[in-house]
Amino acid sequence: MQWLNCLFLQPGLHSADFSTYRFNRNNMMILIISAFLCIEQLIYGAFIAETGSLLQQIYFYSSGLMAVFLGISTFFYCRKPAVHRAGHTAFELSLTAVGLAVALYRTLIFEGEVFRIPTIFIAVLYGAAVVFLIPYRYSILLYTSFTVLSVLLIPRFHPEISSSTYSADIIANGIIAWFVSVMNYRTSVRGFLDKHQITRQNEALAGKNRQIAQVNRELEELSIRDSLTGLYNRRKLDVMLHELAREDRQFSILLLDLDYFKDLNDTYGHSAGDLVLKDISSLLLTHIREQDICGRWGGEEFLIICPDTDLPAACGLAKTLRKVIAGTVFENTYTLTGSFGAASTADYPQVEQLIIAADKQLYAAKHNGRNRTEPAAAGVCKP
Repeated sequence: MQWLNCLFLQPGLHSADFSTYRFNRNNMMILIISAFLCIEQLIYGAFIAETGSLLQQIYFYSSGLMAVFLGISTFFYCRKPAVHRAGHTAFELSLTAVGLAVALYRTLIFEGEVFRIPTIFIAVLYGAAVVFLIPYRYSILLYTSFTVLSVLLIPRFHPEISSSTYSADIIANGIIAWFVSVMNYRTSVRGFLDKHQITRQNEALAGKNRQIAQVNRELEELSIRDSLTGLYNRRKLDVMLHELAREDRQFSILLLDLDYFKDLNDTYGHSAGDLVLKDISSLLLTHIREQDICGRWGGEEFLIICPDTDLPAACGLAKTLRKVIAGTVFENTYTLTGSFGAASTADYPQVEQLIIAADKQLYAAKHNGRNRTEPAAAGVCKP
């Protein structure tokens, strides 16, 4: 039985999807074939068959029947069914069944001195097997019925021939055509399943890629953020400073150091100090301007980058931040002040020079009494 399982490959879990796919494909074939045959049979009936003959009537009836198939298949082509039902199966098998019936009828009414199986008989037999995707149980039913009826009826309509002569040919062709139909259907199922598997693998791969991309974004975010405050870290700030410098944009920086922060750590512990640093970070983010960039420079030092800002405007921002910090009561009713060093690329175009200048002015602010701003240019602003 193993060879039967290999031969009769089944869609399995995807049978509903495959049935819909099979119907749409078969319907397309019906549309194309019926359109062609509708015109062909009409031409044969009008210009080739003898006027008033039975053959002419057959051509005209066939043309009309194909027009019906064409109309129904066009409807299904325009409005593809979302769910495959029994009626859809009946329709996709109907053209094959009608074709086999017409082929048998044409064989039975054949008139000639020497009997031969009409071309339409062989054409429909193998054409249906190749063109249409017919499920196994329906293909064996169709081809068995056609073969048995042919073997039984041809001798009755043509008693002049020996049934054994044509029975063997008809049975052999019926079996071969059925086998071709089975292999055609099996190949289609295999291709469908492979496509589904590839789609699933691609979806899984896409999902993993999205997860990897998300992890990479998170890692990238972690690599540029200070773990305690969530602000940009020194490495990211340094990158952004150099990017602004390469763009040849004027900007200023503020270097902030919290006054007497060591006393807070010694009095209340480092955990309290960490909470204050977080609160300071929130205050800075709340009160800086939208275009400003804020990060933790190290310890209790913070750097604020002010793009497209001259030194007086930066000093004005520092004044606002000093007042906010001094007016805030932190954990354990502790208050703090901050000292600022300010510098601008107008005076120090090189990033390294700019940072050194701001750092030097920060220490000057500490030396001159703290809670003040010292700009790296005399007379620019009030401390």
